[in-house]
Amino acid sequence: MGRLPENPSDEASGQSAEAANLKEQIRALNKQVDLLQEELSRLHMHRLGSGDAQGSLGTALAEREAIVAEVERLAHVGTWVWDVQTNEVSWSHELYRILGYEPNLPPSVELFFAALHPDDRDEVRARSQRSATTGATEPGSLCRVVHRNGSIRHVQLIGSSLRNDSGEILRLVGGALDVTAFVMREAELRRTADLLNQAQGLARLGSFIWHLDEARYEWSDTLHELFGIPRTAAFGPEAFLERIHPEDRERVRALVHGLPMLKQLGIVPFRLTRADAGVHHVSLTARFEPRGNGSSARVIGTLQDVTQWRELEEQLRHSQKMEAVGSLAGGVAHDFNNYLVVIRGNLELLAASAERADDRELINEAANASDRCATLTRQLLAFGRKNASQARVVDLAELVRESAKLLRRLLGEHIELEVEAAAGTGGVLADPANLELVLMNLAINARDAMPRGGRLSVTVAERELTPVFVRTRPGLSPGRHLVLQVRDTGLGVPEPLKTRIFEPFFTTKGPGRGTGLGLATVYAIVSQCRGHIEFESDASHGTTFALFFPREELPSTSPEPQRSNMPAGSGESILLVEDEHAVRRLTRRLLERGGYRVFDAEDGVAALAAAASLPNLDLLLTDITMPRLDGVALAEALRAKNPRLKVLLMSGYPTTESVGRAPSELRHSLLPKPFTQEQLLTRVRTALDEAI
Repeated sequence: MGRLPENPSDEASGQSAEAANLKEQIRALNKQVDLLQEELSRLHMHRLGSGDAQGSLGTALAEREAIVAEVERLAHVGTWVWDVQTNEVSWSHELYRILGYEPNLPPSVELFFAALHPDDRDEVRARSQRSATTGATEPGSLCRVVHRNGSIRHVQLIGSSLRNDSGEILRLVGGALDVTAFVMREAELRRTADLLNQAQGLARLGSFIWHLDEARYEWSDTLHELFGIPRTAAFGPEAFLERIHPEDRERVRALVHGLPMLKQLGIVPFRLTRADAGVHHVSLTARFEPRGNGSSARVIGTLQDVTQWRELEEQLRHSQKMEAVGSLAGGVAHDFNNYLVVIRGNLELLAASAERADDRELINEAANASDRCATLTRQLLAFGRKNASQARVVDLAELVRESAKLLRRLLGEHIELEVEAAAGTGGVLADPANLELVLMNLAINARDAMPRGGRLSVTVAERELTPVFVRTRPGLSPGRHLVLQVRDTGLGVPEPLKTRIFEPFFTTKGPGRGTGLGLATVYAIVSQCRGHIEFESDASHGTTFALFFPREELPSTSPEPQRSNMPAGSGESILLVEDEHAVRRLTRRLLERGGYRVFDAEDGVAALAAAASLPNLDLLLTDITMPRLDGVALAEALRAKNPRLKVLLMSGYPTTESVGRAPSELRHSLLPKPFTQEQLLTRVRTALDEAI
């Protein structure tokens, strides 16, 4: 009889304890097959004897046949005898069970082949014919049997020939070993190994076993990939160490060789260097297993590529740093806006009463300086994401085209401006003033990078972002986006500074030439619009910024009604609530000059008390952020008593969070600080004229 191969498969071998147990079971079955073959040989020799001998040994034969049948049942081996000269076949009961036939069916060669799977039938028939002709014993073949219940059984066919004294072939004897359970276990092991390999590949996690006594190594496919070493190439500790960054190599070498004493390594970070893949950050974990239970001492470990995690971690730290500084900047800007209201308002009052031209010129210079301070404050608010929420769907291409005239003045005649922004690309949800600020900051940076002249290209294009593209770009989602690209031919950003250009207050310009808020503001505005910004820079090719915004459908537009520059009041009564004394006094003076009756209060609680004696109020003009009772809560309390009361909110940074609690009809009633007299009177007139 042939024997069952003792290695289920090269892939499954050595993969786990399951494979080892399977091999042990196969060895035990082969021993049973050997015993069965000896028993079959003796049984058939008895059958070849004389009739007298058979009669005298009838009892013994019956006992032997019972033993053989029991062994067959236990080993799942069905036996058969094929008389080559008469073509007669006899089967054991176990073979009937394996083939799925009833025991009352007469066995035959054709009946046997009929049970085989059609795809295996010709090969098994050819093997049988060769054995019947030559008597040569071929290695056992694995084939499939289609059982009568419809299931597929996997069978290992084994056999040998019996000859007479002259060497003539008399019979072929053998068996069919049902190995379905082993084949299914082997397939499961292969599936498990395949899933493990796939999981390791997805996680960029490689595994290894270092057999210390045998100087033998096992490396997973992913580990070969991480190190850039072909699967068929030799891969030992030296190849491992050669790929480690020189600055980390000795540390890792000492840790690995010290494992027998350390017993286990926690997470050991280091860097890999590959000519084709650059520097990668990896994490090593390993443990030492001493000799025991017949196994040699070995080191088992894993190595994971954590480069992407390191990049995401760095992005998170950068985002947290930007958020912290942004909160500080927003708080400073809020207070500064209150001061600017007082400065700018009083300058307007002085300008109105100044008679000398020199005095008016000085006042205008001071007013211009306050306007520049307001722009700087707005940058701080935008960086801190606390600027006024005036987002709407903006036609990005149209905004870029309209900004071209301003950009040309900023750049100067020595720089060529190219604008490519075709109509119909779609819109983005943003504050248009913030988008203009983005363009202005990028243009100024480009201008400063081209002191001897050059070219600035601004383009707007639509692009479909794939899941693969957005995976490493925080804040982006797959789908249609508009890409605003700003490219210059300037000096480029030096390599050591590329990771810092979006940091607040960081600048490469000389003293007095930059605040370090330009790109930080751009970064904040883009993030606020649910977008993403990235750049490429090279000393010989300049710098390119790419800004990605989710695409929005453009709404239909209608012309807005024109209003006069300085709308006047008609004696309407206004309750002014402001906790900053100087701002409250100036605002009252401007409103009274505009034709309104004004009553003021220093906070929300005082305003509630004052309103009780003012039943005919027309408008509540209140700051949002105040101690004890904020402006939104005050407006709700007063409107509960007087539903027809008009409300106008004002703040240094009316954030979405602070306005979001207000009734929907109040969320658009915002007056950002600092404001001019014209802006104040215009917004008050608009609020009074709106229907409730």
